[in-house]
Amino acid sequence: MVSTRNPVAGATCPALIPPQNLPCGKPVNVSKQHTWCLPHHKAERKHYHTYKRFSDELDNFDHSSVCTDLNYIKSCGISETLSCWATHLRRKLSLYDKVIRGREYHHWRFYGGGDPAHICYLEVLSAGRRETEVALLAVNRRHDELYGVTSSDPEDLDDEEVAAILGWDTAPPSDIIVPEEDPYADQFEEERRRERSRLIQQLFAFRKAALLHGEDTRAQFIDYMERIVILAMLERSGMRPLLHAGAKDVEDFLAQDIVTLDELKQIYVAVHLTTPQTIFSAINDAFRSADDPHDVVLGRRIYAEESNDEICFAAWDLFEDVMPCRHCALQGCQRLEEWTRIERLATLSLRFLNWQSEDVASFSRADTLFHLSGVFAERKWERFSPAPYKSKKHGNQWVQIERPAGLYLKLPLDNADTYHRFLHIIQSLKDHFSVLPWAPAFTEATGTLIPRAPTELCASRMRTAWTLEGLSYASWEETDTMHEREARELHATSRDPLVLHMIVLDRTNGTLARLKDNLALAFLFAEQLAGETPRAFVAAEMRKLLDGRAAPDWGVAQAGLLGIACGAIAVEGKSFAQFRERCVKVVETLADTNLVVLWRSKKAKRKQKAAVECWEKWKRRLDRMACSKDFFYLGTEEGHTHLREKLGRTISPTEGALVKYDEDISREVFQRALHRSEAVEKMLPPRAIPMDWDGEIGYPEEISDTFAFMREGFIEETMATIVETRFRDALDGTDLFAAGNEEPRECSCGKRRDNYPWRILKAKLLAEFDRRPLGDCVLVDMSGWPESAACWRAKCLCGNLYYDQVSTVGNIKESIKNAINPSDTM
Repeated sequence: MVSTRNPVAGATCPALIPPQNLPCGKPVNVSKQHTWCLPHHKAERKHYHTYKRFSDELDNFDHSSVCTDLNYIKSCGISETLSCWATHLRRKLSLYDKVIRGREYHHWRFYGGGDPAHICYLEVLSAGRRETEVALLAVNRRHDELYGVTSSDPEDLDDEEVAAILGWDTAPPSDIIVPEEDPYADQFEEERRRERSRLIQQLFAFRKAALLHGEDTRAQFIDYMERIVILAMLERSGMRPLLHAGAKDVEDFLAQDIVTLDELKQIYVAVHLTTPQTIFSAINDAFRSADDPHDVVLGRRIYAEESNDEICFAAWDLFEDVMPCRHCALQGCQRLEEWTRIERLATLSLRFLNWQSEDVASFSRADTLFHLSGVFAERKWERFSPAPYKSKKHGNQWVQIERPAGLYLKLPLDNADTYHRFLHIIQSLKDHFSVLPWAPAFTEATGTLIPRAPTELCASRMRTAWTLEGLSYASWEETDTMHEREARELHATSRDPLVLHMIVLDRTNGTLARLKDNLALAFLFAEQLAGETPRAFVAAEMRKLLDGRAAPDWGVAQAGLLGIACGAIAVEGKSFAQFRERCVKVVETLADTNLVVLWRSKKAKRKQKAAVECWEKWKRRLDRMACSKDFFYLGTEEGHTHLREKLGRTISPTEGALVKYDEDISREVFQRALHRSEAVEKMLPPRAIPMDWDGEIGYPEEISDTFAFMREGFIEETMATIVETRFRDALDGTDLFAAGNEEPRECSCGKRRDNYPWRILKAKLLAEFDRRPLGDCVLVDMSGWPESAACWRAKCLCGNLYYDQVSTVGNIKESIKNAINPSDTM
């Protein structure tokens, strides 16, 4: 549409010049019937033909390809028809968007926003777009209903809500600032094209990082990263009808005009907020068989159900690159049984050496373990310990009170076995926990669900002294005792007949976070007792590690592992030092003297060559980790905490499915993603800035190939083997497990003692290990152990064997000789 405004003599150019947006003011050539000065007249003609092209396309649009009748849309039950309507409606909306934006910009830029003809036509276009928007929303809603997804009702939404759900950016074009150096240029569409290109380039930057992967994992890496992008799109209601038709590549699909720039931004944010569990599921699906039920979306297999197959170590190896922290890796696990096996391998240093230790982790894993165990923490309270004060009630003595941190936990009745094991463990750890359990009334008559359970709990304590200095020497006195009956009345609203209850208090003077961490460890140990990890499973992993032909991709086989551990090569930097420290741990845990002696006989050049090969493989792993690091940080529990502290509110994992992410979240994601993409660009070889692990390799003259486990010498000239040891058989079980000997008792002097003497227990265990060669690797089998305090202390004798760790006979004997009776420290 061309304006009917006619120029008059002495008129000046009304066009606005950015960025100040002031009128041009130059004289107009009236003789040529121009409304603007010559430069702005040329710019106006150029921009007019640009938006007129889109306007003509909208006028010629085939309206028979879409349906705007809401009642007919609601009655449609064919998903293919709905997808076709959605595609054409979005194309129509895209044309409306381009025409309206172009005309609004043209009207504002060249007419100052005051031309009646443009205003009238813009109102007509806005009404048409509104009708199309409502129709598209109804199509999306009906499509979601067919797939069982709850959505919003378009008739209940106002204009702002419709725009928010559809994701269309309705910001006025006056926000667009054209560069100052060219006041006549029209760069509106060009700016949007550049921004779209930049977003897509950053979103698919992982394809460059794929070059760091070997041929065996590169395809799986690209597969799962693209699958994560597709899953993020599937979460958005308006995108679902479009993903099953047409395009075969996800990048080509996002480059189409049918996906608006604002929707692309929302997908970009959703990808970076992906949770660890979704990430691991996407990685695991990259290794699944095509025979499993699935849909093909944009060229990738999307599985409807989670895999229940055996552990896929290839998937966990790739997941290790993305989640280098052990507690973050736990967030990605979907089955606790699988995690117990994975953590056991990590504890034994058989795999997952990148995972940081728990003591350096900054986030509690309790919530994740509670979720996997079916535990619900209904209430929690922090430790309360105010400053000492003088009390008239106690004769003006100084008084100090203390209420420990606590948790009120609930477990489903069908998880009674876990409840029983967990209760037994925390009851035995009296220095750490106090517990008050109770079960539904109809189960109490049997007397078997909670045997020997306490019926009261000390909820607070107090001590008094005449002087402030004397308080630290005064003894504590229990002041507030909660009985089981009172606990039932206090939590009357939670008397669910299908729930088991438990109140746990801290006894270490720690915080609530520390209590949760300790309970998480107890839960994990309870699950370890629940299902024994097959010994053949661990044995196969250990032999694979020590077999140079079958070693994992990270290269720590016999020669390379020993070469790094013994110092055959040296590299400056923290990364190499940490890697060598872990290699030493692997050798001392799994190797024996014979293995070291065989390696010692090799020539120095062969030792160094194997060590260099091992280090080069590990460097490639470090490169991959550096490129994957923090990509999905905001989706972890730590990332949620960061956003909560930054934005002052909790971010729901499902936010953005039906509504737009707000500007605060988007800004934070864009900023972090930009910094990360810049870091990745610097990381990709050839690097201008060397990394910590890029140092030159040195070859020390002296090699230290003597480890702690070699001090005892060796007996057999065989490779390390696994010896299965059942302590129930070794200790005969007669005295140790006799009735009445499970719990320690107190002597007249007040010290605790055991009916089963400590020295006899040590002697029996030493006699069992005396039959074995000192260099043998021993795998302790605890499957036959009863749950008693005596057995708990017997496990303490053998060292840190709570996870059935593999160790040498010499190391275990040394632990037994130096072990201290726990009763002496209680």
